[in-house]
Amino acid sequence: MKPQKSENYTIGEFLEWLKKGKESIQKAAEILVSLVDKNPRVFAEIISKDTSIPYNLLGNLERVGRGQLYSALLYDSSPGARKLLALPPSQQRECYENPVKIVKMVGSKKVVEEKPIQQLSRHEANLLVDESGKLRSVEEQIKQLAQPQVTSSRKAERYEIKENGDVLVLSGSLFTPSQWEEIGKRAKDKAIKSLAK
Repeated sequence: MKPQKSENYTIGEFLEWLKKGKESIQKAAEILVSLVDKNPRVFAEIISKDTSIPYNLLGNLERVGRGQLYSALLYDSSPGARKLLALPPSQQRECYENPVKIVKMVGSKKVVEEKPIQQLSRHEANLLVDESGKLRSVEEQIKQLAQPQVTSSRKAERYEIKENGDVLVLSGSLFTPSQWEEIGKRAKDKAIKSLAK
């Protein structure tokens, strides 16, 4: 089918086709669940028939069909939508369809705004959903904003070695095993020097 000139289409036609596409995806997800329940190796069989289908797409479609993933998240790659993947499906849908409350710093004031999830920046999305996949309340967001953050200017200061060899680590800092080994050596040397005084 050749596409017609764009000026011949209407917004209504576009929305109608988009709705049909969403309904087709939902039906395909339901069919996939039925196929998986009958044959756990069906993904491999599907991919052998059509190699253009990524394995992870099949996994996500199965999750949609089983009600474990809100289907709109298949199409949305915004930072807010990506963070919703960690939430239970009921919260995914609620947060996707309704504005979420997000705390912002305006000067020295904390302001609560309501925004659609698709409009959140990466920072706002990380503030809304924590590392463990839990939705933060406004109060929890305020507490999180009060925590010291590792910024590019502070990356070199992720830890401090006290005179007695104790190591203080900035919250949220991650180190490789070799970095820990180097920090340990420095702490040991500093502790030995403090004992020699």
